[in-house]
Amino acid sequence: MAQQGRTVQKHQRTGHLPPWRLAPTRCSIAYGQIDLWRFRLDLPDNTLPELTRLLSADEYRRFSRQLDPTNAKRLMVARARMRQILGSYLQRPPEELAFAYGKKGKPGLGDSGRDKLAFNLAHSGVWGVLAVTAGMPVGVDVEKFDTQLEPLTLARQFLPAEQVDVLRQTPACRQRRVFFRAWTATEARLKMTGEGLTSVLEPSAQMQNSTSRPFTVGRGYLGAIAAAGQIGELRRWKLSEG
Repeated sequence: MAQQGRTVQKHQRTGHLPPWRLAPTRCSIAYGQIDLWRFRLDLPDNTLPELTRLLSADEYRRFSRQLDPTNAKRLMVARARMRQILGSYLQRPPEELAFAYGKKGKPGLGDSGRDKLAFNLAHSGVWGVLAVTAGMPVGVDVEKFDTQLEPLTLARQFLPAEQVDVLRQTPACRQRRVFFRAWTATEARLKMTGEGLTSVLEPSAQMQNSTSRPFTVGRGYLGAIAAAGQIGELRRWKLSEG
């Protein structure tokens, strides 16, 4: 563990993120630390019964209403993995965790864990990502890289004017990647605050004062994390992908 700690500090000094490491069985986190967790959503069907038993009855009903069975399965896997990870920090059975929701639907832990952890879940395609921290709001976003989208068209709709100007001055061959970096950072900040898209053009003070960092999840996927405080030590964990 000492060697691992030195490796994390080295990556922080050089500005690079640490690699995705196989997750520990028991977890703890201190103020200023942020843990990113990566897990696959396209699991074999025979793994579903074990995971879906972790969901509440309301969660199971809500996700099973999805018209697309593949999407329903991936939503259930994402939620079950979130419960497993948060349970490992709280040292509680994942199926016993209770959640509360903000005015615009942002989930948080119920009374038993509200003061211990902050978290945010994102998923796209075959990947899910969970951000976990303590003492400050956090948001995370992940997007599958779409080579068909028109970056300038979307930027004009969803990004502030200054970011549109940056994109317009970017060579065409790099515009999509620049757009995705800007969009994931914006979405992570929105999820951190629990605000809607209308906040992009008139951001709150919390959103303006937040910090964010980009990261890669897997080939063809980009992500970003945002926090209301300073991002200190950033650790990246992966669940078994078998």
